[in-house]
Amino acid sequence: MNYPTAPQHVLATTLLIGLAGSAAAQPAYPAKPIRVISPYAAGGATSVLGQLIGQRLTESWGQQVLTDNRPGGSGVIAAEATLKAPPDGHTIMLISGSAYLVAPLLVRNFPFDALNSFAPVTTLASSEVALLLHRSVPANNVRELIALARARPAELNYSTAGHGGMAHLAGELFATLAGIRMQAVAYKGANPALSELVGGQVQLSFQNLLLAMPHIKSGRLKAIAITGETRTSTLPAVPLFKADHYPQLCL
Repeated sequence: MNYPTAPQHVLATTLLIGLAGSAAAQPAYPAKPIRVISPYAAGGATSVLGQLIGQRLTESWGQQVLTDNRPGGSGVIAAEATLKAPPDGHTIMLISGSAYLVAPLLVRNFPFDALNSFAPVTTLASSEVALLLHRSVPANNVRELIALARARPAELNYSTAGHGGMAHLAGELFATLAGIRMQAVAYKGANPALSELVGGQVQLSFQNLLLAMPHIKSGRLKAIAITGETRTSTLPAVPLFKADHYPQLCL
């Protein structure tokens, strides 16, 4: 892979970790504490993953690896902090694909070239997305949810972790394919978006399973469909979108 020559930083997509490309040439790396910049609010799946990875890297490297949450601006705030850091490999950026692959397509005059300003290093994790309902919603599968949304156009609200993110785009795609109207409600991060769903302030949401699983197990939320090609072993009874009698919903 030909990494860009300037600036030599790293980008993470679909939970990738970013690291300055020049670090490989330094014999005593890491020579000081590592800063992991996350473009998301604390408590979200990416930040939790960053903390877990940081703990293991701290043990392995003998240097502290600290998470620095820089939410807002469709990821621009975190990216600018990474770009301004010395390109010595001691500043890492951990992101999901929506921040730097989707945001430049949605934000006018995006301030940097996401593909050429950063170089990807590795994928740390991936997760399927579940369609979650509050337990009070009178639907137990995709077919029933679509019927409910058609009977109550624009009355169902779904929470997102911000405009243009994974949950927002998944909701809009679902509504388009199903021929229904729903209202997106944006929050400052996945954690508050999920908390509002658990509290019943919104009726549904598209979320990864890392944060949602405790609420699903407790019965506070209902998982009615999951993206992907095969069912997840974590929730084997939950069907795939495309298997729920709606072949057009192959999310």
